Amino acid sequence: MPEKSAHLIDRHKIALGWLIPSPLFGFLPLYIYWENFAKFYFQGDEWEQLHLIESTGYWTWVFSFFGENFVPVFKLFWSSILFLGNGDYHVFLYVSFTVHAAVVFLLGYLLRMWSFGLISILFSQLVLALNYTHIEILNQSIQVSNLLSYCLLLITLIVFSKPLLEGRVHSQRVCVFLSILSALGALSFARGILIGAVVFLMAITLLISSKAKNKRLLRPAMFALIPSLFVGILVGIGTYIFSDNFADSASRLGLITKHFLYQISLNPWYQQIRGFHIKPSLALLLFELNVVFVFFAFHWVKDHQRPLIILLLGFFLGNAFLLALGRNHLPIDHVAGWRYQYGVLIVFAPMVGVVVEKILNYPPFKFFRLTLGVLVLWSVSLWVFDVWKYHLPSWSRERGTKIRDFAASKDLDPAGHDISQFFKVSNQRALELTEKYKLH
Repeated sequence: MPEKSAHLIDRHKIALGWLIPSPLFGFLPLYIYWENFAKFYFQGDEWEQLHLIESTGYWTWVFSFFGENFVPVFKLFWSSILFLGNGDYHVFLYVSFTVHAAVVFLLGYLLRMWSFGLISILFSQLVLALNYTHIEILNQSIQVSNLLSYCLLLITLIVFSKPLLEGRVHSQRVCVFLSILSALGALSFARGILIGAVVFLMAITLLISSKAKNKRLLRPAMFALIPSLFVGILVGIGTYIFSDNFADSASRLGLITKHFLYQISLNPWYQQIRGFHIKPSLALLLFELNVVFVFFAFHWVKDHQRPLIILLLGFFLGNAFLLALGRNHLPIDHVAGWRYQYGVLIVFAPMVGVVVEKILNYPPFKFFRLTLGVLVLWSVSLWVFDVWKYHLPSWSRERGTKIRDFAASKDLDPAGHDISQFFKVSNQRALELTEKYKLH
């Protein structure tokens, strides 16, 4: 990048202190609704993992496939929380919210590095920090794989961006670090393989836009890409062998295409606006809304910020494709499922934030702009947060209270599956695992 651009970026920085409140707000659901969160307990896939640790041996479990996923880094992380927390599910909740807060901070820090405006940054952070759609990811410990991978994605982008924005060559140490981060992300979550790919996409975008000036970016980008490619090939082979759905997908191109088109249409607006019935006309309308925000965000950001918008869009499309490939056997309403919103919000919140900030800059008086900005941020925060109170009671009852009651019942059928809701883990087995790992 030319020195002039680097200089402009360096001298226009939002104070770091502005990035702190939003990650702290990310803990608000846990604090305000602790009575509900305290009821959550081990669910579904978590019982399978506990069963496999015990039945296959720890290290065999760590390096075995989890469905179509090969995620040894996540398994090491998850099992460490299990052992260090002495089986206390509340520890998983604390860790999940802490990683969530870290992601919120890192998103703000990345946008600050790229000289996004204060409203854009705060809007992005608050929408991500407070969003009610995180109920599923934050209450189920197995979903910390999402959070871990997004955390590594943002750290990778920050590490790659710093020398780029300062007009420096990426050192060998930075290149190796990028490679490690990319590998960790890919081995934490199935769609973590996109991390290296989007870094490479940014490098290619910058190379094309400035011809030979950014040829130096190909080296660090390749360091990030190679681990992603390697893990992607490994996961692809394992998925083809172990997943019947993936094997069948080769002859279901139409279904994959349909799911992909709904992925890029319904997300993120279907869950954020709420109350609509999924149908083709709605998908088309929301797709047009996505196009509008992408267009205006790309048009209104500064020239040097456009590669980041392209990168975010590339991540969104790659994520949608992988979900369509792996989840096309599910009903179409699963496309906009809550667990799939986190990554989409990381992509779209900054774009919408750019548009909101641009509109707020039109009023002539600074005091009026400031007042209007505060009102917008407050209103949006309430909109995405207020829904927690309506959903948490039922979620905590179904995914916590009922499971705990079954585990404590004296009349439980040992051969049933009331506790785990998983056919491989009977009630008797669940009780054995509860005693073995002191689950509570």
